[in-house]
Amino acid sequence: MRRIVGKAGMLLSVLIMVALTASSCGGGSSKVGVDEDEVFADLLAAQAGITTYKLDIFTMQHMYGQSGILTLETTLSVDASATVDVTNEEMEIDMTVTAQATGRDTETTQTRVFLVGDYLYTGTASSGQEWSWTKEATPSGYWDNRESLGQQLHLLEFSQREIVREENVDGVDCFVLELTPDLDQLWSLMTQSWTGETSNVTNPKDMIKGCSVTQWVAKDTSLLAKGVVQMNLDLTSDDMVILVEVKFHDYNEPVSINLPSEAEG
Repeated sequence: MRRIVGKAGMLLSVLIMVALTASSCGGGSSKVGVDEDEVFADLLAAQAGITTYKLDIFTMQHMYGQSGILTLETTLSVDASATVDVTNEEMEIDMTVTAQATGRDTETTQTRVFLVGDYLYTGTASSGQEWSWTKEATPSGYWDNRESLGQQLHLLEFSQREIVREENVDGVDCFVLELTPDLDQLWSLMTQSWTGETSNVTNPKDMIKGCSVTQWVAKDTSLLAKGVVQMNLDLTSDDMVILVEVKFHDYNEPVSINLPSEAEG
């Protein structure tokens, strides 16, 4: 269970970055009669003005493989909320992770992650257990690789994109964008955060069997309101199907990120 949960957790961090990323370049078209270039120009301009934001994240990851005649399955679900202070380069993520696996009891873990100063603090607590904290120094450029909304535009630089319809998200009228990421760009990001069995894969198409990204951009503010990623992966010994949904809110509102005293150890 620990190996599977750890593997899926690393992929979750990558997929969140995909879901948060706004496409800035590349070819595109529109089915709703709007000026494509104007929509993306406004999107880029809006990104530059963001100082803070919050997001809610839900992900469901299903992994399955064979062990002899048995089919082994693991389902990992994550409910998370995050607060991001772009100006001060600080971040807080609170998540509940629930794991179910063939032949095992369901496990639930609470996790809190703080990026404050030059350190990453991670606290975990399983059911009925006390919090356990780790602290590690972050390398140069760590914020640029994690603060996806403002800094990961390059990921979809060569994506094919299309405005396919208009839709309302939580009372906000949005343009709906369907994006097809460049797999080489996506793989480059994944290998920054994930080593191990993937290090022997030279062609991302060997592992990524399907990927789609849909984003909802607010018509009035040109800010991202929602992002959804769906991906099918071939992990050599296992297959994985992943869904990630991210909703954005409270842009440029005052935030307070307070590191718990026990996290300092």
